[in-house]
Amino acid sequence: MKIKRTTALSIRHLLDPTSWMRAHLLFACAPEEAPAAPDLTAFPGERYFRNGACNTFVTCVRSMLVERGALGYYLAGPALGVGWSEQDSRACSAFQRAQKWRVTASQGRMDSRTWAHLVNGQGMDIPPEAATDYLLRYPSGDDNSPTPPPDYPGREAFGTGKSNVSILLLRLKLALSGFADDQIDMLHDASMLHHSWTWDERLRSACTTFQLRQGWRGRQATGFPCADTWRLLWKP
Repeated sequence: MKIKRTTALSIRHLLDPTSWMRAHLLFACAPEEAPAAPDLTAFPGERYFRNGACNTFVTCVRSMLVERGALGYYLAGPALGVGWSEQDSRACSAFQRAQKWRVTASQGRMDSRTWAHLVNGQGMDIPPEAATDYLLRYPSGDDNSPTPPPDYPGREAFGTGKSNVSILLLRLKLALSGFADDQIDMLHDASMLHHSWTWDERLRSACTTFQLRQGWRGRQATGFPCADTWRLLWKP
């Protein structure tokens, strides 16, 4: 199966044969050949959303969930595969909780009620802070207990032309820590996600501000995160 990276697509293009790639924005794991667009007018049945199920309904649901604010639940944990996974269930559960449904109706199982809300654009979106908080607290995707901070990826992960999840994590953490207020809107805009995980001057400036706040100067405050910068950012 060939792999390629994609950019964000709007929910209004869900019936377009290429729109299924929307949810794979940060994982670049979609097969190169796009399947035919499914009929979204009726709920296809729970059998299409069992663990490991691989079909175009799954990819369309991912697209809709990401559009409704579930990105952080897909970023956490291992790289996303093409079949229905625990990440899909967590994202689905977050959407169901946003509707204030009973606990028994918020277990992450795709049902006709959830399907109708997603397909018709009904109900409440997942609060941005919910997915962001989940990603930062549980970067491994295990929400049974808080996990350690993400490992430092190395200096080579940052700089001009670099684009990866570590850059997105850095941007998120700096924004949540008050050092990148000018980038919060971009982080909450699904159409800007491909920019959020690409290195730019605004991110370097925010990182420099954080380093200067530590009392560092000169080569210690270049805006490129070293291991100490990374450790202090996630210090409790």
